[in-house]
Amino acid sequence: MKRFSIILIIVLQLLAMASSESFFGGKFVVYYNEEYYSLNWLKGYVGSLRSLHGLKTEDRFIRDLKKAIDRAAAETGLDPILLVAVITVESEFRNVIGMAGELGMMQIKPETAQFVAKKYDLPIPKEGWKVLLWDYELNILYGAYYLKYLIVKHGSLLAALEYYNGGRWRKEYARKIMELYEELRSGT
Repeated sequence: MKRFSIILIIVLQLLAMASSESFFGGKFVVYYNEEYYSLNWLKGYVGSLRSLHGLKTEDRFIRDLKKAIDRAAAETGLDPILLVAVITVESEFRNVIGMAGELGMMQIKPETAQFVAKKYDLPIPKEGWKVLLWDYELNILYGAYYLKYLIVKHGSLLAALEYYNGGRWRKEYARKIMELYEELRSGT
């Protein structure tokens, strides 16, 4: 079964590189270890981060969170573990407001979400963009689309992460996410 999965992934990647924009013209390929990125792993990982801030993490929240990450990954062609790494660095899986007005787990600004909605023909929330603070499914989806946009625009994941942050410490931020991403991918 494992050999079949590997062959299937290779075939899908080759098809994507040959014919699809969903994998950024072959410049970025989805990879994740299905045995590692499981509901139980996510529960332990997210629970430990949130507990540092005195937050409880219910099983329903983890199931919904995994569905949100998986949906965003599937729609954008991004690795779900990459999204986990970004969320970890941005908010440690908390719905927070950043110093420059960034909202929610992916720390996306309302004007950035509005740009992404227009660019990718995504729905505009009826409640307004402030909903990004509490609606983590929408927040993760719009954050993932913005990261996808930046990867396509700048041609590399590292550059995209620098622009995703855009702040004074963006190079350190991008390195931090890349290191965490590699650590999470390897399962260490």
